[in-house]
Amino acid sequence: MTLLIRKRKAITFLGILCSFFFSYSHAQSGYLYDKESNFFYDVFNDAQSIIVSIKVGDPMQQMKLVRNGGEIWVDYKGKTSKRTGIKFPLPSSGGFSQQGGMPNQRNTGNETPSMRPMIEFMMETKKEIELIGFKEEINGKFDINNTTGVRIEMGFSENDTLIYICSIPFSGFAQNLDFEKLFSVGIIIKGMERPEGVPGGFPGVGALPGGMMPPSGGMGGGRMRGGAGMPDMREMEKMFSDNIIWHKLKFKL
Repeated sequence: MTLLIRKRKAITFLGILCSFFFSYSHAQSGYLYDKESNFFYDVFNDAQSIIVSIKVGDPMQQMKLVRNGGEIWVDYKGKTSKRTGIKFPLPSSGGFSQQGGMPNQRNTGNETPSMRPMIEFMMETKKEIELIGFKEEINGKFDINNTTGVRIEMGFSENDTLIYICSIPFSGFAQNLDFEKLFSVGIIIKGMERPEGVPGGFPGVGALPGGMMPPSGGMGGGRMRGGAGMPDMREMEKMFSDNIIWHKLKFKL
């Protein structure tokens, strides 16, 4: 179920992403919350593009998005076709361990290590996007800083919320758009492939697939649930399933 969380008001993404190359002040934008996916999202348009914004506060969902990958799809007919879309970040092909290049996560006293350094470390490797079903000349894989007109970035806010913003220009679509019709915009966070021989639960104790090692401890901002060195198995299990949202977009020009 999708719940309207706050009144629509201006959004300004200034200072949230220090490397971000654009900001918005959009008077008719408001975030929705999807309980099943456990993140906030917004879909709207300006005069030149469709804009999708995601705010993810849960550390496991942040890890899931950054490691497993995200997808944005646009269906001209208002259904759930995945013919035109963007894949970013692309899924990781391998993992790493705390002994293999992970930033040092210092833990003083009873403080639970934050997952943010691990996620930021992974984000540094996410430099490529894939475009599907657009004009022929802009389909394929590109560096995140490209000339296709698609602008996309993600980064952390000061309160450890992961912000993901994507701007898709009307000029990039392969057909003329009918702004009188309802479009569907799909937002997908991909699940991880379950390792062979693991029908349920989670492989191992204290290890994520691909060699990632989760921190232990209790619950806190930007921290994983669990106790006594054990990650929360229910939260880990969610890493294997896709989160899928389809939002109806009525253009306002």
